[in-house]
Amino acid sequence: MQQTFFVIPYWLFDGWLTGLWLLLGLGLLAWQARSDGWADAAKNFLPMYLVVAAIVHFLLPRLSVMGVDPANPAGELVP
Repeated sequence: MQQTFFVIPYWLFDGWLTGLWLLLGLGLLAWQARSDGWADAAKNFLPMYLVVAAIVHFLLPRLSVMGVDPANPAGELVP
């Protein structure tokens, strides 16, 4: 039984993921504001969006493990 299901590469969190999340959020905010108005869109959308942005920017990079081979995450020797 494997203890590691998948490995997320550490370079994924070098900053471009946060930028992509910000662009996606601005687009979703604009789309929601177009139908509901800016005040309602900001009140409903921004709190959860900012919490997820903080998780993506601060927490996920701290969970990464550097030096792991994605092909062999457990570091087992293959005969």
